Amino acid sequence: MHIHAIYENGVLKPLAPLTFKEHEKVEIIIKEKVSVAKMSQGIVPGNPDVIEDVALNPLYSCLEE
Repeated sequence: MHIHAIYENGVLKPLAPLTFKEHEKVEIIIKEKVSVAKMSQGIVPGNPDVIEDVALNPLYSCLEE
């Protein structure tokens, strides 16, 4: 099973319902989600945070609305 979660106030919160039975033991492997801008760092020179902000800003979108 592959789930996405968010970390808030010291607790991992799943973004979708889980199908486990009460008190069922599970193993969790945590992998930090890396932004596309940081994964492609070096392809386009510049600060990855600025590149990500521009890439995600609707003002610069090439998609039709």
